[in-house]
Order: sequence, then C-alpha cells, then structure tokens
Amino acid sequence: MANIMIQQGEKGGLVFYLPKRDLEASIESIEFDTPEKWGGELKLDNGGTYYIDPIAKPPRLPISLRAKRLGAAEDSLPKTKPVETCPPSQQISQLKRILRRASWQ
Repeated sequence: MANIMIQQGEKGGLVFYLPKRDLEASIESIEFDTPEKWGGELKLDNGGTYYIDPIAKPPRLPISLRAKRLGAAEDSLPKTKPVETCPPSQQISQLKRILRRASWQ
C-alpha cells in the first residue's frame, strides 16, 4: 500500500498524487461518493486504478490516505511485439520497460 494525497484540482475535479513515483492524475470516478460513504475504487485519467478504504463521510481536502494499486496505467497500454521481432533500437526501449515493470512488483 502506498501513501497518496487527494486534493481539489484547479478545474474543480479531484487530483490524485503519489509522491513515491511523482505521479499526478485527475480522478475520473470514485466508487462511493455519497454523504454516508466515500472512497473505494478510484479510476484515474491515465488508466490507473487504485483502492482506498471507504470512510464514513467525504473528507476535507487535501487529505492523505493509504491506497492499493489495482491496475497501473501501463496495464491498459496495447501489447507490443516480442523483442526478437523488433528492430534493435526498439529492443532496448522494450527491455527497459520490462525491467521497470519487474522492479515495481
């Protein structure tokens, strides 16, 4: 689980910030957004999905919370060709991407 911050965006929406990765994204949807229950699954504009434990009432913003990553933005990207079938210049970038993903897990 990661420490995140949710704050009000300049355009009125909510903004999700993950300091560990310097990731900032707008929140597209929140699973529970009522006066009785707030939180659950957060869907971000970059394709990422996180989960925060629901709380009894909407919080005052900004707020720091613990969140679990359900799906990263990279999970929603189209699959690429196997490394062996790519030109050498693309092989290097694909191998770097594979190594980054392995280090996140």
